Parts: sequence; C-alpha cells; structure tokens
Amino acid sequence: MDSFDTHDVEAHYELLEPVGKGGMGTVYKARHKESQELYAIKVLSKELSRTRVQRERFFREAQTAHSLSHQNIVSVKEVAYLKGLPCIVMEFLQGETLYDQFKRGLSLAVGISRLLQVVDALLYAHEKEITHRDLKPANIMVSSDGVVKVADWGLAKTTTDETGLTKTGLLVGTPTYMAPEQVAGEPTEARTDLYALGVMLYELSAKNTPFTGTLAQVLQAKLKERAPSLIAVNRALPVGLPELVNDLLRRDPKTRPTTIEVNRRLTVILDRLTSRKAREVKETLPS
Repeated sequence: MDSFDTHDVEAHYELLEPVGKGGMGTVYKARHKESQELYAIKVLSKELSRTRVQRERFFREAQTAHSLSHQNIVSVKEVAYLKGLPCIVMEFLQGETLYDQFKRGLSLAVGISRLLQVVDALLYAHEKEITHRDLKPANIMVSSDGVVKVADWGLAKTTTDETGLTKTGLLVGTPTYMAPEQVAGEPTEARTDLYALGVMLYELSAKNTPFTGTLAQVLQAKLKERAPSLIAVNRALPVGLPELVNDLLRRDPKTRPTTIEVNRRLTVILDRLTSRKAREVKETLPS
C-alpha cells in the first residue's frame, strides 16, 4: 500500500463520474492511469476544507482505515489533493449501502448474515482498541457478491487518542444510532458500537428504529427510556434474537455484551434461522 503524500490526484487517476455525495463531500469513481484499476476517491467539500478540525478529522479517517487491514473494512490506498481539496483514494466497491438494502427490504437471514460481517470487522477493530462511533447502515457497503465493508472511520477513536478530536463532551455520531453515552457526552468504548449494531438489528426485525420522533425526542428517549421489546413487534423472530437486541440496547454500556459474545450469539441465531428455513422448504417438497 502506498504511503500518504500530498500530490495532485489527477496526476495518477482519471476521474470518471461522481457516485455519491454526502455531508462530508463527493465520492468519485476513478481509474488509475497506469494499472487501469478502479478506485473510489472521496473529496472533502470546499466548505469543510476551510475548517481545520474538519480537515484533521478527514485525514484521521484515512489514517485509521489505513491501519486496519481486514476483508470487512474498506481499504485506503493513499491521501492526495484534488484542485487543492483533500481527498482519500480507496478501493472501489461495485454495490450499494446497507441503508439502500434496508430501505428496499431484506430477509432476516440475509440481513443477519450482513451484520455478522460487520461484527467480524468490529472484532478486528476492537482488538486494536479502535471504536468506530458512527456505525449505521449508510456507512456499511455491500458489494455485488454480498461482501460487507465498514466505511467512514472519521469519528473513530483509539484508547490512546490525545488529539482532542474525540474528546469527551462533544456530541459525535448519528442520533438514530447513537448510544446513550454519546448523547450524554460521556466516554465511549467498544460497546458503543454494539449499541448501534443493536439498533440495526432492531430495524431489520421491526422495519423501524426503536425510538422515533423529533431529534430532541429521540435523544431524550435514549437517556430515559428502555427500548421497546422486539417480541411485541414481531413474534415470528428466532429464539434468542429479541433477547440479544434487548441486551445490546441497554443504557449502561457496561451491561451490554462484549463483541466476542455478540459474535457467538448472533452466529447461533443465524444457524437456527437457516435450519428452520431449510426444514420449511423440505416440508413443502412432495414426498
């Protein structure tokens, strides 16, 4: 993998077309001029480029992702500039976001298999003492062959962070998927990511998130209320799933399960679900 430098990205890459736009900037599909390989180039917007903290956070995303080498984490090749704007050159994924798939509708088995890949990425990152802190369907890419990649590590935090970019007291994350400790501006940890995973499992199962309403209502509910039970919403769920989601959505992070335990329990749930589906298919076949 190339080391980070400050060259003009257009010296080595041909920009083909924009493939996405968000609050941070625009993502382009690009081709390396020599190797002809395709890449994604994420360019920080002009407005955010003027802010030192946003520039540092953007480069932090590149540095964090660059340090994580895992099949379920988007890999970063290098950092460069496009017409004076900071940009990150990443692997190009032919696919869509988990948000797109949630919106269109996913079967429970497929959705859980997707989220198990997210757990694999978290296991790796958490072992390196890195928490994502902005885990949500829009930050999870799914390739055309079903491989999941966790992206957007701009709010990630290490246990040794001393930059001030992730200090306690700042509200960071996306409100719907934000853990209570993030809402309260308290210290975050690995189980902060697991709360977000619990919200996504709830969303997959109930076709809605646990807390709805205005931004203020959602944030207040996270601090004061228990998440609604999944059993009351969907009684057809496999044994163990409502209990796991309930455990992940606990307000106190110390009482949530560990990443290793979540991986084990979710694997058992998926095995149980796929076994049930196989029996149902067998019962419909003529004897």
